[in-house]
Amino acid sequence: MDSAQSVWEINGKILERRAVVLTEAEIREALRAGADPAALPLDVAVVAFGAGFRGSAAMLLVPVAGRGVFTRAEKITLNGVPAYPGPAPNERLGVVDALVFADQTLEGQAAGTFPGEKLLLDFLSDMEIQAECRSAEGGLYRNAFTRAQLEFARFVSYNTFLPDRLQAPEDCPAALAMLRPGSKVLLNRSPGIIVGSGTRSRPGRMSLSLSADMLEMDRRCLDRDGEVALSVVIPIPVVDAEVKRCLCAALDRLPARPIPALDQEMAAYLKGLILDGSFNLTESSLPLRGFECRENPGGGKAAFEA
Repeated sequence: MDSAQSVWEINGKILERRAVVLTEAEIREALRAGADPAALPLDVAVVAFGAGFRGSAAMLLVPVAGRGVFTRAEKITLNGVPAYPGPAPNERLGVVDALVFADQTLEGQAAGTFPGEKLLLDFLSDMEIQAECRSAEGGLYRNAFTRAQLEFARFVSYNTFLPDRLQAPEDCPAALAMLRPGSKVLLNRSPGIIVGSGTRSRPGRMSLSLSADMLEMDRRCLDRDGEVALSVVIPIPVVDAEVKRCLCAALDRLPARPIPALDQEMAAYLKGLILDGSFNLTESSLPLRGFECRENPGGGKAAFEA
């Protein structure tokens, strides 16, 4: 890429199978072999990282009874964990929109345990989930289900922090400014989107809100050296030389350390989807709050718009 290009033009290259797509590991390898960032051919950079699982939630469409049995759910628990029934009138169909938080706790539980997190992991592990629902009419209904039996399961991460290497350097973080609401990502191997900035995002400690279909998630992506973590993969469109310069600087400015095998695997997986034309990029003019770049009135550098 020698000149500026739009995301639309990059998508054209993807459809024609001529886009240059490199993972973070490949970019680092090229730079440390002496490649000049300005001369490095690059249309899409793929970055993968792990992020905290708590600070997330899921909306599940839970079957609890037959059609027309009750009008509204007052309370619902899943494996004993309280969930929050939604306002939609689906209950007349025998199903309940149930919102469950990974941070959900129970009275009397041991410190440091999160039953909500365990519930979501059990669900993603295709284990049977026990539902108990009390209706507005006073009826009590019980049912069991697995992930494969649900028609809808949506995961939302409210505060996925970017890794240190992608936090803003002193100059304009042009590469991060390419992340937009609606930008497509992989979340635990499932296609998802960036919804917006994270709930606690701030300059120097930026985070994203992400959403993806749980029915397509791969439970194995959540295992990271004995810890539970989200697997996030982001394709960054390289629209001009400044984006490429900032991106290469960000990926190469930390001491050399091995990239986790899971991150390399997931980045390579998304790269393959892009190269075969089955995953393109989102073109959007809407900036993420706190991720915008602006010209510095005092001179040559640019800064974050907080």
